[in-house]
Parts: sequence; C-alpha cells; structure tokens
Amino acid sequence: MTSCVKHGCSLEDGPKVASSVASGRDGPRPTLLEEPLANVDRYTYEGLITGRATFLGRSVHAGVWFCLLRCLLDELTSSPG
Repeated sequence: MTSCVKHGCSLEDGPKVASSVASGRDGPRPTLLEEPLANVDRYTYEGLITGRATFLGRSVHAGVWFCLLRCLLDELTSSPG
C-alpha cells in the first residue's frame, strides 16, 4: 500500500519525517494520490481487513484480489521482448 485509505494521501518515509521534526523543519506536505492508485489501495486495505474486496458492487475473496494484483504488477514490471 502506498497511501492512507482514509485521506487518499501518499505515505511518507518515516525516518525522513522524524528527521524533519527533530530538526525543527516542517515535514513533507501531504500529496494526494491519483484516483486509480488510491482505488487499488482501498481494495487492498479492504481485502486485508475483511477478507473480501468489492468492485462495482461485486465482492470477491481477498485471495482472488491479491492474485489479480500480483498479475497486474508482473505485467507492469516485465521488460518488453
């Protein structure tokens, strides 16, 4: 997961935030995630919490969602050719 599902903001690196606070600087400003990625994080969070993910009114087992997510990530990261 890359965002807070409640606020739709990207998560920040904990040590960087702690370093900013310790040195008296303002921490990073929240960055809103684009809707497609925020939706993926919401489905993932729902799957982790309830064991099911709901897409357009249809509920699927979390294992199915995680398998689909893994396939999507494999497609996105595989090199062409």
